[in-house]
Amino acid sequence: MTLKTFRTRTLAVAAVGALTLTGTALAAHPKSAKKYGGSTSGAKLNGFTPKVTFKTSKDAKKLVNFTYQSTGCYGSGGRLTPGVNYLTKPWNVYALGTLNVSSKGTFSRKNITTTYTSGAQRTTTTSTVDGHFKNASTAVGTIKFTQSVSQKGGPAIKPCGPAKISFTATAAKASGGGISGGY
Repeated sequence: MTLKTFRTRTLAVAAVGALTLTGTALAAHPKSAKKYGGSTSGAKLNGFTPKVTFKTSKDAKKLVNFTYQSTGCYGSGGRLTPGVNYLTKPWNVYALGTLNVSSKGTFSRKNITTTYTSGAQRTTTTSTVDGHFKNASTAVGTIKFTQSVSQKGGPAIKPCGPAKISFTATAAKASGGGISGGY
């Protein structure tokens, strides 16, 4: 083997090694057993910004209690009392349960159905979440949803959506005890 061939092969092996390390470094994973919280791009309601929250499992392979706030695609639907955060009301909170986190730090779950019933009216929301961890402390993603309302004995209401919102959630600070910007 000539010196030139040896150098070429050495550089090729080094380049492949660098690409492998770069690919591994790009895969971000969440912190284990941490609370994350942040805001969505959904419309503010009565001056309050809609939130997203979840907690990571001890092995950091699951997002537990993934929840987001939204007025949905029907809007607030009535008169608002100043100073009241209607986004925390049960009809505007969507608990989607557990989402798996891949070895690459991505998470996705499709067609999660939640319902809210009040009197004779039932609102059904179907949500799909797609996201990833930018780093161990920050997750970003999108939530797409559709909604339909049914009423006993009332007129049919046309389903709405799909609507799409984005979110950013960050790990809670250890000293704060709560989710910064969460609910």
